Amino acid sequence: MAPERVVLAPPSSWTDERLLDAARALPDALPAVEVGDVVGELLVVRVEPSPAPSIEVVPRNPPPPGARVDLSVLVDCGASMAERWSAEHTRAQAARAALEAFLAAKPARVASIHVHPFGASLAEAAPPSDLPAPKGKARAATALQALLGRLAAEPTLRAHAVMLLTDGPSEPDRLVAAAQRAGRLGIPVHVVVFAPKEDEVLAQVARASGGTIQRAALPLSIEFPEESS
Repeated sequence: MAPERVVLAPPSSWTDERLLDAARALPDALPAVEVGDVVGELLVVRVEPSPAPSIEVVPRNPPPPGARVDLSVLVDCGASMAERWSAEHTRAQAARAALEAFLAAKPARVASIHVHPFGASLAEAAPPSDLPAPKGKARAATALQALLGRLAAEPTLRAHAVMLLTDGPSEPDRLVAAAQRAGRLGIPVHVVVFAPKEDEVLAQVARASGGTIQRAALPLSIEFPEESS
């Protein structure tokens, strides 16, 4: 395994003394970890390649209550999204139409929206008009974990939330584990299902992260909760 630099932070605003005590209690070496994992009393907020293994502990201040939310939207572009959702839409078309309606009526609580299509991996942010055609296997767990790595590493006080537009999970155990990590980091995952019924795994994803779940319906729209953290 290649050497890594692991950055740890408390789950909330701590005094310097408490942070120092938690740092002193850490082991000399860590097992393989991912962003959002728990090590002692601390959370992993960054994992990156390094010439030599290292552990760094930094302070972390969560956003204040009621802060506006930076929303990252994960859009499933796997092959199954080409299946029919209605007489007029495939699942992919329905997701795009619902997302465009949501962007046009952006909730006041949302400060910014970044749309990330995903298949086997997470793509860079793109407008809905540039979403790729459905193809191949969509790995939601891989995409969510990669996104957490980007969001948790930001040294800001911004509030983050994730919206997952999908028709079902391809990596159920890993997806639930990634959602649990998101919940520890204070990043809820709000799931919008474009399938005949809600999948229990997707319901677990919402619960584990502190998010919500909704099944898309006509007229195509997406609801965003009044409160999220």
